[in-house]
Amino acid sequence: MALLSLLLAGAAGGYLAQLLKLPGGAALGAMVAVAAVNVYLGDRSATVPKGLDFAALVLVGVSVGASITREELAGAANLIVPSLLILVVLSGVGIVLALALQRFFGFDPITALFAAAPGGMANMAVLAKDAGGSGFSVALVHLVRLVGIFIFVPVVAFFLRRF
Repeated sequence: MALLSLLLAGAAGGYLAQLLKLPGGAALGAMVAVAAVNVYLGDRSATVPKGLDFAALVLVGVSVGASITREELAGAANLIVPSLLILVVLSGVGIVLALALQRFFGFDPITALFAAAPGGMANMAVLAKDAGGSGFSVALVHLVRLVGIFIFVPVVAFFLRRF
């Protein structure tokens, strides 16, 4: 019964956050609602079966894969070099940031690496949890990053249009 409560809370929270157009709406709303219900349930709280995390990752993969078209695939060759450059630079920055999170903020190595890695909040949180880190900590770090990006990037874009 507790797991059903979490699933219903997650669906309701995700739906509400999407309606409010919050960044990462579905994942953020579900996470906040489920956390609230889980804390409220206390000793009766539920854990999510490991297979459900796997199913969530499969659904994300299906969603991304289904969005690829022949036209996009044909243009993919032009994206290889910039993609590799971004991979190398962001991986290096991520490793440095992960080391800083460990040293100055007490993160464990797995949580620090997934928190500092570029990627989506939900994906990184699930992957971190699966690898033995704190999915909550990773999600929170990515949430702050996403909200910051949603505020910062439009401001920069506004000023770039003036030049």
